[in-house]
Amino acid sequence: MKFVTLAAVLTISSFGFSQQTKQAYFQYHINARAMDTSMQTKQVAVMYNNNKQKIYCFGDSLRVDHTMGGEMMKNTIVLDFKQGYGLMLTDGPFGKTAKHDYIANMNFQATTKDSNIVVVEFEETKKILGYECRKIMLKQNDLISTHWVTNEVDLKLLPEGFTNPNIPGFPMESIEIADGIEITRKLSDIKMEIENPEEVFSLDVPAGYQYQYQGYQPESQQPTAH
Repeated sequence: MKFVTLAAVLTISSFGFSQQTKQAYFQYHINARAMDTSMQTKQVAVMYNNNKQKIYCFGDSLRVDHTMGGEMMKNTIVLDFKQGYGLMLTDGPFGKTAKHDYIANMNFQATTKDSNIVVVEFEETKKILGYECRKIMLKQNDLISTHWVTNEVDLKLLPEGFTNPNIPGFPMESIEIADGIEITRKLSDIKMEIENPEEVFSLDVPAGYQYQYQGYQPESQQPTAH
């Protein structure tokens, strides 16, 4: 089963934050349920149930917080596309770790446009967070997914790869079934302004995290000569 999860330096002052910068915040709740009774399927469903994903966009900066299994595991990634590197944080049962790396070294799997996918549109509509949404279905071979999309939210607020280019609109709610598991991903909060961007997009390692060298190491993390 393929699920894309983001686990997901210079001082943040170099970004020059301003109120004119394109910015947005999206929070998704993700729930899963097993469609069969096998133990393996149930265990995977537990892992993907009660997840939360927060996406912060601000100019050339991006932050994604993904919490799994309630509060069992939290992965954070902060990226500076202008500078080409970012910070990855992991907080879980085995401790807290942090590492910097070039974005080019990070393995992100983005959905690409597929001419073989059939899009079926329905007249059925509903409102999610006050936005008018219409129902569509995607058919790809034997896989069928249901989506509620809106044209009232600009797709360009999210970087390429964070939305499915086969979906005609901004996805507010998606239901997909694969390998006996039903995954529901629904937008639960949206804001068009980021509070405290210097703090949100800071690439400094937070206190309490063990630093691991990974491809790129800013001067602030390099060992001091004695």
